Amino acid sequence: MSRFSVKTTNPNAGKEPSLPLYVAGVTGQGAALYAVTSYFFSIPFALGLVLFTVFAARASFGWARLPHRENYLLPGACGIGIFFIVVQTLAARFGALLPLAVVLTGNDLGVILSLVMTAAVATFLWLTEIAVVFSCVWSIAVIGLAATTNLNVVVIFCFCVYLASALFQLIHHSTLRQAAGQASLNVSQGPLLVQQLKTTAVLWLATIVLGVVIAIPLQMIGRNMSLTSILERLKVSAQPQRRNPAKLKLVFDRPGEFTVGLGPVTDDDTLVYKVQANQTFYWRLRTFAVCEGNQWLPFGDDLTATDIEPESSMAGRNSFVLPKGMEGKRKLTEKVIASVEPIAPVRAMPHIAEPTRVRVGVGAVRKLVDGTIGVSRSFADFGSTVGPYELEAEISTAEPADLNKASRDYPPEILRRYLQEPSPGLLDALAREAIGTTKKPFDQAEAIRKFVANRCTYTYEALPVPPGRNPAEWFLNESKAGYCDLYATSVTLLCRAAGIPARIATGFNAGEIDPERAGTYNLRERNRHAWCEVYFVGYGWVPFDATAITADATAAPVATPPSKQTKRTALPTGPIVLAAVGVVGLIGVGASELLRRRFRGQGKVALSAHERVSRQLAALYRSALKALARKGVPRRRAMTTGEHTQALRAALGDEIADAYAALARLCDLTLFAPAELDDTDLVDARAAHEQLQAALKARKEPA
Repeated sequence: MSRFSVKTTNPNAGKEPSLPLYVAGVTGQGAALYAVTSYFFSIPFALGLVLFTVFAARASFGWARLPHRENYLLPGACGIGIFFIVVQTLAARFGALLPLAVVLTGNDLGVILSLVMTAAVATFLWLTEIAVVFSCVWSIAVIGLAATTNLNVVVIFCFCVYLASALFQLIHHSTLRQAAGQASLNVSQGPLLVQQLKTTAVLWLATIVLGVVIAIPLQMIGRNMSLTSILERLKVSAQPQRRNPAKLKLVFDRPGEFTVGLGPVTDDDTLVYKVQANQTFYWRLRTFAVCEGNQWLPFGDDLTATDIEPESSMAGRNSFVLPKGMEGKRKLTEKVIASVEPIAPVRAMPHIAEPTRVRVGVGAVRKLVDGTIGVSRSFADFGSTVGPYELEAEISTAEPADLNKASRDYPPEILRRYLQEPSPGLLDALAREAIGTTKKPFDQAEAIRKFVANRCTYTYEALPVPPGRNPAEWFLNESKAGYCDLYATSVTLLCRAAGIPARIATGFNAGEIDPERAGTYNLRERNRHAWCEVYFVGYGWVPFDATAITADATAAPVATPPSKQTKRTALPTGPIVLAAVGVVGLIGVGASELLRRRFRGQGKVALSAHERVSRQLAALYRSALKALARKGVPRRRAMTTGEHTQALRAALGDEIADAYAALARLCDLTLFAPAELDDTDLVDARAAHEQLQAALKARKEPA
């Protein structure tokens, strides 16, 4: 095989990959992976994943010297996609059995685990320069996830490292492309590399400064608002100036009443409980059945309680078996265990629905008719301060298809309590509008939930419900702005107007992920919540929360990350991170253009006549080889020029073989002849190429 054929068939064979590019790539990706895994999982796991990334980058750096390495990218990308699906399936289905069971507390963490593992494995595909630069996409996706979840010093530091590495990769790759084929211009070492590092430092500093400048107006405009909430705000009509701007603290755990539509409320950071569970739940405190004005009250004897004696005792805690409530025997349930640690001196006992057993260090436990539990003293506050306790509960695993098959033959005690309306007929038109043509019970309740969520905007700055007005009718038709109490009230009353038993539940949402303890969630005052529960015969009470429009109505709520007020005002969060990404992209493009202009004169090397003629001859020869291959006589790797000419003479005739031989002889001279080539040789080569093309065109294919 001739030297020329090797060079043209494998243009990348033997090309040395850029070590600085790989170092920058693994630095940026390592920082991003550490930022998210050290928070969601553990520091040892984060360090292990970073070391794995370094190993993968070292392997791909060696493989980048292989010929035809681009051929491995497509099958490798398909393998990466399959790997993501496999990891996600294992995390979602077998998380409790995996070695990472201590950190796999829900499907969201399963997705995060799949993302970071796939990003690390994808490092094995850094076989080309552009593949290394593409790692910036993985890195910004991962570090953006960490930044929008929990912005702390570690994440900020990792983002700064990522930003520097991403800028250098863009600058270095641009310089590599401009210097391609120019051996005298070495961009991976020496003064030119130092210049790239200096440019990176300047652009990094400018990006940080510009990011801070952009962050200030973005915080003023979009504080604590997502794009969805901004769009939803456009639906809200202008409101009159409220007379009383004072903010209230909403009370969620009073058993005798729950008042809704009070007006603006506070956002309190006080930590109340720490809960530990293998997934997220609503934590119920109270339920209410009767709506009078803007108050929810218990029905009749719902505050009547049953005192439960301990069944057994162990390690200073008594175990109490709780009797079943009005929901009776339920289908499609699974047992879960959770523990609750009160932080503040509290009396209420938040619990998962439906609790079957509680272990607590008290002598007696009380369960009310409506299903709520507490320490036995009086119904007013359920007694003395509660210590740590453990819960067992049966949660529903029913799918929407199962709930749609539920009977409409509701028990009498359910009908008496949970179909009452404060203003019968007032909400019928809205209920019909929400339901449309749907007939099945789950589909109707879900349609109502989405109707309320899409119609209104969530805000702590809601106006109070005017005296004498139905809170749901006023919220849905006039104010269209409120917080969880009005959302829950509206869904509940619309369900009742549609003939579906529903009630109000109050307590806590899933809480915030505890950054220091895996599988632990912090329930703060601002996590207090109200939602609607709909009754399905044979399945019990199912939550329908209109404040979580993107969540499945039958699923547990999504835990929120720690989000202190000081962090929201002092540090950039979601929108600011996205703005920073945009700035990086713009500056990277600008840097590439600046470098292209800076090194345009110094990077160009004057070509000799011999080299110029050689390049044009090589282009003509490649064109001839493609045309001959289409005629069925390709030049194979083991063929010499003479052997290929003989094959052409036998297959296509003397005229084509003679024209090819003249062109091939001139091309061989570019590699082996000691004499310099000039424009005369180029004219001869073009003539031979034209003769070959004419002969190929004139030759008719055999029938």
